[in-house]
Amino acid sequence: MRSRGAAGAHGVNANAASNCQLDLNGYNVKVKPPAPKPLIWMGSSKKDLRALPADVVDVFGYALYIAQTGKRSDNTKVLKGFGDASVLEVIESQAGN
Repeated sequence: MRSRGAAGAHGVNANAASNCQLDLNGYNVKVKPPAPKPLIWMGSSKKDLRALPADVVDVFGYALYIAQTGKRSDNTKVLKGFGDASVLEVIESQAGN
């Protein structure tokens, strides 16, 4: 008998099965992810963001979306002076400036 590795005999990854929910009849149910938290723009921050080059806006927009879902992007760090990790700073360098 051949070993199938971490996927098991049926080709199902054990980690993937933990995200699965079943209805009363045993069928898989698609679970809708929670809605992202709203963004609160302070001062001219939204206007300032839109004034940046498109590739930088894309990086910031994605980092903001990840933060809205409760996760942390690789381009963020905890903003000092606020006591905990609930306030994040998004960091992106613009090459050439």
